[in-house]
Amino acid sequence: MKILIAEDDRISRNFLQKFMQEYGEVDVAVDGMEAVDLYMDSIKNNSPYDLLCLDIMMPKVDGLKVLKVIRQLERQKNV
Repeated sequence: MKILIAEDDRISRNFLQKFMQEYGEVDVAVDGMEAVDLYMDSIKNNSPYDLLCLDIMMPKVDGLKVLKVIRQLERQKNV
């Protein structure tokens, strides 16, 4: 399973990463923009994420906006 964690708090990010590593490959983003970039790269490489863990309140772009962008990308790419 391929997992993306978007979390700005270092302690929470490290905890989630260690916890989720048991279930698959984990990528980490420290803000919403980085999460969108990682997601777009995964789509371009035909290797989309199976699970997204998004913090709701992050700098630059919050988790809800990230999810809206990702859903738009999925509709465009028929994912």
